[in-house]
Parts: sequence; C-alpha cells; structure tokens
Amino acid sequence: QTDALPRQSPALAATHPKLVRRVKPLYRLSERETAAYAFLRRIDYIVEECPFAAGATSIAHKEILSRMEEASPGAKHNFLFGFLDRARAAFERVEAVALQECTRCGQVTTGTVCAFCKLADQVKRAT
Repeated sequence: QTDALPRQSPALAATHPKLVRRVKPLYRLSERETAAYAFLRRIDYIVEECPFAAGATSIAHKEILSRMEEASPGAKHNFLFGFLDRARAAFERVEAVALQECTRCGQVTTGTVCAFCKLADQVKRAT
C-alpha cells in the first residue's frame, strides 16, 4: 500500500486550482494531547469511536501503537518521526493524478462525474 504514502505528509500541495493546500498542524501531538487541548479550550470533542470503523485495521494498528507506548514511553513519537524520515522521498515524488471537473456540478474529480453526483443519482433512482 505504498501508493497512499505521499498523502500522509504533514503538508500536501494543492493539485488543482479548485483545491487548497492541506496542512496537518497538530500531527506531532498525540490523541491525548489533542483531547486535552480541546477540553481546556472548551471545544466539543467526540470520544466515541465511529460505529463504521468496527473491524477496521486502523483501529487494530492504533491499539498496537498504544500498547507499545505503554510499554515504552515515546514509542509513538519515535515511530512517527522514523516514518516521516523514511517516507520523505515518497512525499517528494507525488504522482500527479489526472483531475478534471465534474460535468454536472463542476467539483474536482478523477472521473467524468464526481462521487457525490453519482450518489445523488442512486438516491433519485431509489425513491
């Protein structure tokens, strides 16, 4: 699954005039630190896991990393920064995806019609 690697960068360039640059300013903070910040700033924070995430491998990976962190404090940060170091070359070789505008709504898509318009069509047909 290395094709997704470039999209894990803390900063992603805009790849189309209608898209904005994405940055992840809190990527160095743990989930616990982010929750503490939200609590102190009185920002609503959702504690429950997404009900659709049941069985997702990302949940299992998160649990493994948490156990590693318990056994060896700092393991998560070491993992993150080691990953960022080793993945730097992948971040730099972002392969351009052919983007175009949806023929219906004008939003950016990789196909002729965007996923939202396709879903809207399915809903219309079902009702």
